[in-house]
Amino acid sequence: MGRWSELCAGLICAALFLLWRFGYPHTSAAALVPVIALLLVGAGIYLRRVRLTLAMREGIFLPGSRYKRWFSGRMSGLILAVVEGTAIVLGMCHFALHARLPEVLLAAAIGICTLAVIAWLRRVMARELRPEFAVAASAWVAAAIALPFCLLHFWMQQDILPPPVWLEAGGFMEVMKASLAELPLRRDGIIEALSAMQLLEAAIHWMLRAMSDVWGVSALLFIYNSAICLAVGRFFADSAATFNLVGLTHELPFGTRSQ
Repeated sequence: MGRWSELCAGLICAALFLLWRFGYPHTSAAALVPVIALLLVGAGIYLRRVRLTLAMREGIFLPGSRYKRWFSGRMSGLILAVVEGTAIVLGMCHFALHARLPEVLLAAAIGICTLAVIAWLRRVMARELRPEFAVAASAWVAAAIALPFCLLHFWMQQDILPPPVWLEAGGFMEVMKASLAELPLRRDGIIEALSAMQLLEAAIHWMLRAMSDVWGVSALLFIYNSAICLAVGRFFADSAATFNLVGLTHELPFGTRSQ
């Protein structure tokens, strides 16, 4: 898809983000959004792993090697797609439900910067590297782009944005219950995972207020915020990888045809 890959990925990611943010609190049909997002992100992770494994396999094994067929990257790609994809989508979903307007704008900036750098870097690296290696850098690019935004997000939460309303509920258990009350009233699988993330975030904020002089708690909040920012960046980056790698399948067939 050439130069349009990142644009398509960005538009689809933004649409999924907004559908989840405004749809899930009102209709259970929005529960399809994480499924679609996982397929989109997971496909990029899976295809990237398979393409890299096949490319390296051709440089390691002789054409007639009997062990060559065991190194396809499918199993490891599937495991990575499920594990990494689930973490990325859950992070995005949790962030989208509770992000305030400045944080939404921050997420948009992460996505735009990530996709712009990936598009530029992919064209630059394609002059020297095989296409699959150029696309494979997307995950590292997402991490590098997200880092300054992690610092910005942490500063916003510490000095700009007001503390969450549920933090005023009182003691530890009251804060935990009040934070859960902000989640939509649903009975599905994803709400359980989101509840665990909500409790973790609430516990970190409560400890930060109760032990304001302990730098380790601030570091814990920074790590949590960094994980969320990275999930947002990877959401855009791996979606772009899906579009780019699908467009490369005709250049280096994989699977049974490459054996």
